[in-house]
Amino acid sequence: MEILAVILAYFIGSLPTAYLIGKWKLKIDVRYIGTKNMGATNITKLLGTWWGILVFAIDFSKSILAYLLAFYLFDVGLVWSMAASVASVLGHNYPVWLKFHGGKGAATAGGAFAIYTITQGYLWQAIIFLIILIIAFIMLRNWVVGAIVAFILIPFAYLIDGNTAGFWFAAVLLIVTAIKFVPSAWNDILDVLSLRYFKRKKLLKKEKSHDD
Repeated sequence: MEILAVILAYFIGSLPTAYLIGKWKLKIDVRYIGTKNMGATNITKLLGTWWGILVFAIDFSKSILAYLLAFYLFDVGLVWSMAASVASVLGHNYPVWLKFHGGKGAATAGGAFAIYTITQGYLWQAIIFLIILIIAFIMLRNWVVGAIVAFILIPFAYLIDGNTAGFWFAAVLLIVTAIKFVPSAWNDILDVLSLRYFKRKKLLKKEKSHDD
């Protein structure tokens, strides 16, 4: 039953939401248009906010459904339910239907993190995640790097609380997501690390003061 739950979770995650909507509405493959990613951000740019929200909601729900089915329907226990939610992220990132060329997995990983924190009573980690994300965005003005910072720090929030299982779960989600997410966000990361962002911000302030 455990293996069956994980396999089912992979196929749930492999539903190519953005790809199907792109084919339906625009008759295009979204993996080669716009941001060239099979995710909510690209659909938002191509079709508008509401379609982007729909894609995000479905992708976010994949890992939640996988976790709940494993935990309550297959009754395989917590560890295998966590494995099922990770499998759904892998399915999203590497769908067999599209020759393993899928999305980045950020939304699906976020769903896995959310359902674990809610069902296991670790809601404060989710709050910390949001706080870190907001602070990182305020400091860096970059949601991508802010999300990366939050994903990196959240496993240690579990570790501080003594939740070893949560730490490894979050760490695995981080690794699985980073494999696809970080390379595409590399320019954003370099931009922050090289302080080019802060230099530009300072330059913009000077230009604004001159205009005034």
